[in-house]
Amino acid sequence: MIRGDRIVLRLLIYFAVAWLMFGCGSSSNSDDPEPVPGMKVLHIVGGVGSFAYFQLLWPQVEVAQANAPTAAVIEPAASGFLFPGNASGDKEWLATSFAPWITPAGQPFPGMEVTAFLSGTNQTHTQQPTSNYLGPRAFSNIQSISAYQVGTLGIASPLVAVSDPFIGNAPGASAPVNVANAAGMIASYQALNGVDLTPTAAELALFGIPSATGGLDEFGRRLIVAAKALRSELSGSIAMDFLNDDPHGAFNDIPGLQNKLSAIKVMLNGFYTLLAQRDHADHVVITITGDTPKNPLARAGWPDGTPGGANWMYVVGKGYLKHGWFGRIHADGSVSGYDPVTGADDPARTSAMGATTTATAVVYAATRGDAAYIEDNFGGDISTYQGVVR
Repeated sequence: MIRGDRIVLRLLIYFAVAWLMFGCGSSSNSDDPEPVPGMKVLHIVGGVGSFAYFQLLWPQVEVAQANAPTAAVIEPAASGFLFPGNASGDKEWLATSFAPWITPAGQPFPGMEVTAFLSGTNQTHTQQPTSNYLGPRAFSNIQSISAYQVGTLGIASPLVAVSDPFIGNAPGASAPVNVANAAGMIASYQALNGVDLTPTAAELALFGIPSATGGLDEFGRRLIVAAKALRSELSGSIAMDFLNDDPHGAFNDIPGLQNKLSAIKVMLNGFYTLLAQRDHADHVVITITGDTPKNPLARAGWPDGTPGGANWMYVVGKGYLKHGWFGRIHADGSVSGYDPVTGADDPARTSAMGATTTATAVVYAATRGDAAYIEDNFGGDISTYQGVVR
C-alpha cells in the first residue's frame, strides 16, 4: 500500500470511529468526554540525576535479587513483587514495595504493567536529556506523537511543556505551549480553553499535599493538573521535568529516602485515580526517563556513572508493548542490550544501540500500534522492532 492510500485509509477509520462515538445521538459532559482515537501521553523527565529515584521503584532485577549490601537498592528483593516472563514475549520485572500501581495482593493495576528498556546513554548532568527520545530519522518521539495527535485528536493544546524539558522536532508538529510550573499550566488552560484546573482540596489530599518531603508538592500539583487536562481532552501530550535534585547522598538517610519514595508512590497512584474517575486510565501512555539513573551497583555516594554508560526508560504502554526488562545490567556489572527483532537480551548490543527502538516503541504505543504512520513519518518498518511490541 502506498503512503497516500495509507493516509486515506487512516482518515476513513478515524472518521468512522468518531461517528460511532459522537454522531449517534450521544451526549457528553464537557469534563467527561468520550475518549477519541489515539492515546494521550505523559512524559516525566528526571534531570540532574533525579531520574535515579525511579530505579528504586523498578530496579534492575538481577542487581536487586543479589541483595548486595553495597548496591543501590532500598529493600531486600523479597519485599517487592517479581513478575516473571512468559511465552507471549513479556520479560521479568520487579516492583519494590514503594512502586505505584500495584495492588495489596501484588498485582499491577489494570493496564499499568511496566516496560523497561535499557537504552540510550548516560548524559550526566543535564535537565534536557535526549538519548531516549530520538528515533530512526533523528525526529523526536515527543513531537512525532504530538504531530499524530494534531491530525487525530483535534485538541487545541496538543503538547504542553513544563519547566523546559527536551521537546525536539518532527514534521507536522506544532510548537509546544511552554509554561514554568503548575500555576503556569493552570493559567494556560484557563486562557486557551476557559477551564479552571486548579487542584481542589480533595485532590490535594489524595496526592498527600502538602508533603513532608521537600520539592514534591510542585510535582504533585503538576500531576493533578495533567490528569485533569488529559482526561478532559485539553492536551494530547504533557512533558514535565521531575525534581532536578541530585541524590548522591540519598542512602545516608534511609528513613528520609523511604519517605520520599512513599510520597512519589502516593502521587503516581493519585494520577491513576484521577484518570480512572473519568474512565481515562486506559487512554494515557506514560514515559519516565532522565539524564542518568545512577549506578545501581553502588550506594555509597551513589555515583552518576553507569556500567557501560547505560541509561534506560520506563514506559506504561497500555497493552501495545510487551512488559518487563528489555536489556539489563547484571549483578556482576556486565551489560546486555536487547535485540529489537526478537526481544532477547544480547550482551553484544550496547545500551546506546537500543535508543532508536525504544523511541519508536513509545510512538507505537501512543498511536495504538499505527505501524504505517511510524514507517511513513518517523522511520522503521515494524519488522525491525517487532520483538518489543504487540
